[in-house]
Amino acid sequence: MAQPTYAQTTATDSDASNDVTVLQPLEIIGSNAESAETGDVVDDEFTGSRGRIERILIRQSGIQLGEILSTISGVQQRQSGGFGTFSSITIRAASAAQTSVYLDGVLLNSGGESVIDLSTLEVLNLDSIDIYKGSTPLQLGQAGMGGAINLSSLSHENKPITRLRLGLGSFSHKTLQGAYQATKGHWSWTASGTYQSSDNDFGFLSNNSTPLNPNDDTNQRRRNNQVTRTSVLAKATFRPSRDSRSELLLQATKREAGVPNVINSIGNQARYDTFKTQLQFSQIINGWRGWNTRHSLYAHVGDNLYDDSRSQVGLGAQFIETDLMTLGSKTYWERFFDLGTLGVSIDLRDESLSLTDQSSIGEDVAAEQQLLFATLHASLFDANERWVVTPAIRLQATRRTEKSNASGQFETQPAESEIAPGLQLGAAYNMTPKLVLSANAGNYFREPSFRELYGSIGLINGNPELLAESGTNLDIGLQYELDNARFDATVFRSFRDELILTTFDARGIGRPSNTGEALITGIELSTSWNPVDNVALSGNLTIQNPRNRNRFVGFRNKQLPGEAKNSYFARAQYKPAKIAYWYEWQSVRNRFYDSANLLPAKNTSLHSIGLDVENEKWNFSARIQNLTDDIVEDFNGFPKPGRVASIAITRTL
Repeated sequence: MAQPTYAQTTATDSDASNDVTVLQPLEIIGSNAESAETGDVVDDEFTGSRGRIERILIRQSGIQLGEILSTISGVQQRQSGGFGTFSSITIRAASAAQTSVYLDGVLLNSGGESVIDLSTLEVLNLDSIDIYKGSTPLQLGQAGMGGAINLSSLSHENKPITRLRLGLGSFSHKTLQGAYQATKGHWSWTASGTYQSSDNDFGFLSNNSTPLNPNDDTNQRRRNNQVTRTSVLAKATFRPSRDSRSELLLQATKREAGVPNVINSIGNQARYDTFKTQLQFSQIINGWRGWNTRHSLYAHVGDNLYDDSRSQVGLGAQFIETDLMTLGSKTYWERFFDLGTLGVSIDLRDESLSLTDQSSIGEDVAAEQQLLFATLHASLFDANERWVVTPAIRLQATRRTEKSNASGQFETQPAESEIAPGLQLGAAYNMTPKLVLSANAGNYFREPSFRELYGSIGLINGNPELLAESGTNLDIGLQYELDNARFDATVFRSFRDELILTTFDARGIGRPSNTGEALITGIELSTSWNPVDNVALSGNLTIQNPRNRNRFVGFRNKQLPGEAKNSYFARAQYKPAKIAYWYEWQSVRNRFYDSANLLPAKNTSLHSIGLDVENEKWNFSARIQNLTDDIVEDFNGFPKPGRVASIAITRTL
């Protein structure tokens, strides 16, 4: 049974093969059952809603990871400024902490970093991105209430290829990348180095923190918003036989960024520098006593420095060093039967955080936790492969220890343990060869992260009184496919208890808190159509009602902060030959910054145009985003750039 999956590819892809030309924003990819490696998500066995973004979109000029993801129905992005500034996404009104982010199948979220800052991940190091909404594929293991994002690193080439990329854009944005990919005998290599920077000194209209007094509004340029990001990727694969593969991946990213403040003050020198390293080793062994297996060892390290020694941003003078460490092992086993697959996934992790405030004003914190994520699942097909049912049992066990330095000496708090079971059930039915009906249900659990509990940094105050949050997701989907068109509709409903949200007061200071219960209902619609040769149309919309069920009268039945009720996306492309011309429109409407719904955010309607030119050796990409030069604030008081132009040239040697 070829369960439909989703993609959004919208130009020609000469990276995979110079002889292959693809023109389809169609969200359609055939089953990958034959090409998937052990432990990879198999399309036939996933019954939920899925989006895929291919490399052809990833390599376009000026594109950022959060922007790409927000073109998928149900996904919304929040960014604090221009290139390289803090960026996160939500899926179906589930917070960024409730969305699991994976790199080649290994979870990046941790107790020290529950929210993955997408701006610290180099998009040019990726080959494809898969978005799973509401339900998490069984092969990935740990499940988030929002779903999961799986980032696939650059793949190997059959012949040696060297690529050089140069990009330029507004606000002194510069990109330089070199990449090499090759295969020889049993070995394959990929290496990439990328440098990007931007002044981010765009113009905007400042209200000088007096929104009710338009007389003091002034046109200003954004100050202390510059970003520099450097990234390297190295990947080696050894495949001695069809049933065995070893792979080692190393990725390191350094970001140096200024931290602007709400009043955009002159002389602000606050900065936030991050250095992240992901080291992952995987071994596939198939056919061992009838089982196919994949075993992974990984170490994720993060070193962050926040310097606001002059107290220019928010919570007073701070000079905070934060060290994050995750060590883990993941093992996946699967066995095939006549009518299905049985799978087991076990992930053991040790996560730690060390937060030191060298200003001697704040409180130092050290925390550590051990986690177990275990999943037992099956994929069951009927004899005619019209039905697929995917039951799963999940178990999450956590043991946490906190140490605080309140009086010059660390005091160890009693260890806290938690065990939470979970169930997930999916089903899909091929009503006709072109019509598929699917349904999914599951419950989820998440402990608050170290940062949410203790991380008083910048404009965010930690809250050590937080409780764990839990939730239940339901959805029903319908997919209809023709030769040149496709239509998808999904109705979803999610109930969450002790939901953790970060809300901001009038001063722009945020604090995570348990908001009690929340109920989210909504519908996603998406379509793609090739009416004639060389023309491709696609679009989607999400209408949702993210309601706070907090017991306090001022918050009850209010809209969840930061979540828009309505979001829309449309794209049109015309490609007569080797040049593809495209237009995009994206709109987000009806959202608030705060839980009391007293601070409405401005509705947005952004228009972008671009073109892509490619041949065997050259690729040229150009775009103009936000043609009408609108100023958007995803976070109150932190504007994003208006009109942005960029170009990129890639040479293949």
